[in-house]
Amino acid sequence: MNPCIIGMYETDLKWMYPYLDYDLKNDYNFSQLCNEERRKQLPLVLNHKNHISKQRDDLLQGYYNRHLSLKWLACVADISMPSHLNHYTGSILLNHLVQHKGNLFQTLFLEPKQIDYHAWLQTSRIKYFGKRQQAKISVGDVILGESWIKKYYKESDKRSHYGLGKTIITDCGMPFVKYPPANSVAIDLPEVEIVSNYDRGNDYIVELTYPDYYSSILNRYKTININTLQFIKGYVHTNFEKSNYINYHDRVNQNNHFKIIQAFGA
Repeated sequence: MNPCIIGMYETDLKWMYPYLDYDLKNDYNFSQLCNEERRKQLPLVLNHKNHISKQRDDLLQGYYNRHLSLKWLACVADISMPSHLNHYTGSILLNHLVQHKGNLFQTLFLEPKQIDYHAWLQTSRIKYFGKRQQAKISVGDVILGESWIKKYYKESDKRSHYGLGKTIITDCGMPFVKYPPANSVAIDLPEVEIVSNYDRGNDYIVELTYPDYYSSILNRYKTININTLQFIKGYVHTNFEKSNYINYHDRVNQNNHFKIIQAFGA
């Protein structure tokens, strides 16, 4: 393996989201394959360093000022459990948060326009996750969402910052890539489907459900989108589980060189 390539992964200049071939979607070991790929890819998609970036505030401020929602994609990296230190509001750590403006294959593999190396999404800001009644989120899952931008003030640096506000989770799981036939004349990008319903066993950090009262509120709307969220009051129920993986504080202080090489199978 080229040492230069390894170095780019070690410093987070390069990353690779997990994915599987679409033909494996109907494999009887489907869930096992998803879990194996998700875990194997962790050294190639999670951050290995701490990064200080002003780019996120500059970008998100533009969305905030124009009152525009942001469509994004990221990899789930860790969980911050509810405690008195965070006002009993847990958060999901997102790594390699990128803008998602069009084709999913393009966002994942060709032109990922990174907003920031990491961002925290408070689970209390998740207002909708689709028509299913339950959703599980695991470390290593690819997660897509759409959010209003929230402005907040940090006492530590006496500055205003911008983050993810009210949010819809549009997908969370394993990308399956369907390539065009080899004899295809058209030069089309491969199709990508995010499969969320694979069996994670006990390897998940958050389970989302709709309380009965909240479901009754959602049922009043024919269509639920990011604009609808401005008028909906209530909360998604969140069940937290301790992560099975090393937390991000410890991970960025480790030497991940050999884990990256192993992930490439070198």
